[in-house]
Amino acid sequence: MSDKGQKVAIIIGGSQGIGASLVTAYRRQGWSVVATARTMTPTEDRDVLTVDGDLADPATADRIVSGALGRFGRIDTLINNADVYISKPFTDYTAEDYAMARSCSAARQRPRTRNCWSCDTRSPCCAGAIHSRGWTGQTGRSSPR
Repeated sequence: MSDKGQKVAIIIGGSQGIGASLVTAYRRQGWSVVATARTMTPTEDRDVLTVDGDLADPATADRIVSGALGRFGRIDTLINNADVYISKPFTDYTAEDYAMARSCSAARQRPRTRNCWSCDTRSPCCAGAIHSRGWTGQTGRSSPR
């Protein structure tokens, strides 16, 4: 469980590039972090939980949220930084390439990530990019900001 007052960020796409830098930056600010991507390297930092998985699978979103609440007891911020890079012209995409690119788009992930929490604890409202709202997983209660 996170120290009282220690905020928790979920960083989707946290394995490399901007996402990995965000993990480092949030830790430097004293936040606990749940870092997730298709492939994550485990860490020895007790305030970082890594979760492997493809967000096209709803079970991955469930593992991310349950892992965050189980380890840290709250979720304050979600950063949806997931993307896939296919290094060839779009016109050369195979059906598999197109399916992978589409499964990683924000429009496809929004329904998965918005299941994390709701703005007024009654209706989902995650915009997909960055969503900050204290949440403890308790119906009708938000954690302090």
